[in-house]
Amino acid sequence: MTSKFLILLLLKDAVCYKHDEYTSYFKKQMENNNQCVLDEVPDENSTCWNFNAIGQGSPLQKGCDNEACSEAVCGCDPYCCEMSWDLACRGYDKGLDHEKDNPFEEGCSAQLLCCLKETLPEAECSSGLKYFTSGLDTMDEIKICSNTVFVLEDNFTGVIPHRNITIKCGDEGLSSDNCTFVGGEYQFLFDSELKINVKFEGIYFENSTGAGIAAWGPPESSVSFTDCHWKNHIGYDAVDILYQTRLSRRLKQWPRSLQNTSSSQFSMSTYFEDCSFSHNRPDIGVILNVGGKLTMKNCHFHSNIASGVTIGISQEGFLNMTDCNFLNNKNYFSTIFLDQTSLLETFDLRGQENGGLVCNDLFQEASNSQCLEATKSLENSCNGTCIQFANIST
Repeated sequence: MTSKFLILLLLKDAVCYKHDEYTSYFKKQMENNNQCVLDEVPDENSTCWNFNAIGQGSPLQKGCDNEACSEAVCGCDPYCCEMSWDLACRGYDKGLDHEKDNPFEEGCSAQLLCCLKETLPEAECSSGLKYFTSGLDTMDEIKICSNTVFVLEDNFTGVIPHRNITIKCGDEGLSSDNCTFVGGEYQFLFDSELKINVKFEGIYFENSTGAGIAAWGPPESSVSFTDCHWKNHIGYDAVDILYQTRLSRRLKQWPRSLQNTSSSQFSMSTYFEDCSFSHNRPDIGVILNVGGKLTMKNCHFHSNIASGVTIGISQEGFLNMTDCNFLNNKNYFSTIFLDQTSLLETFDLRGQENGGLVCNDLFQEASNSQCLEATKSLENSCNGTCIQFANIST
């Protein structure tokens, strides 16, 4: 992807969601009070109902296979034919705060102009990434076909859920049905502008280079994971919980740290049950929670090597853990770190053979300590209590 193309994308992303001026073509449709302009509706397999996912590599779809539909949409939003037929061109779903169509050119979407029905016939399960991402905008539940592996490109920057939805492996949402997302810089990304609740059941997340889950949504959003598993991530963390603002078509690169003063409000809530994290080698931590509520039940962490901590909680974050085990995790600082502003709501943890320079198990920072600000000597500026896990075998 050329630098010129990237600049054009960013310029397009920077436009406001509301516009006072429209093309003459679009004005005509508004005056008719009937935005469906086609004599014949594209069939259900038309590429007009597809869209380029955020982070999708070249070649990108430009326009669609129905000439009349393509001309109608691109007549009021040339971006859709000149740069990328993205979700705005296809049309957001009704459930979104910023309407169901095109937030960059109101009313200018295939869903409205090309007469997309409210629901199209759905496959029983999804085994292709394009169908899967399309379903995020239209379905309440997506079933991934058993033994499906979604291989994401190295520069893939995240599937973004747009509405309340359940994403499950097979009919029962069990990891034994083997549904896996592999690779990508980010695998799933929660947009700060969308207040949604998402559930994952029985999914494997492997080998991301940034974060498997970028939980960047507002405090009104939540995500839950049941029987999900993270392996072999090598980015800054496997799960990143930090509220931060950005435009839907843009992905900003943020410096990662437990000490992040840019967050001005609490982060979204995350819930994990019967999940595991193994053989991850993150630059900061396996799970980083800055200002969010993290709840974990019957989860297992083993054989992770973290340059910081296995779990880090800071900036008034909450940690609720019940019946979780930690085995053979190696950390620079400690297995779990809570800064002085954060709260440990319950504590029922077991562990063995974990290591850290300051504390092998759970370190709770003392008030007036400066663990996150320490640059040279932790001994002089970082104080707190090291809490030992109960033995796994007892």
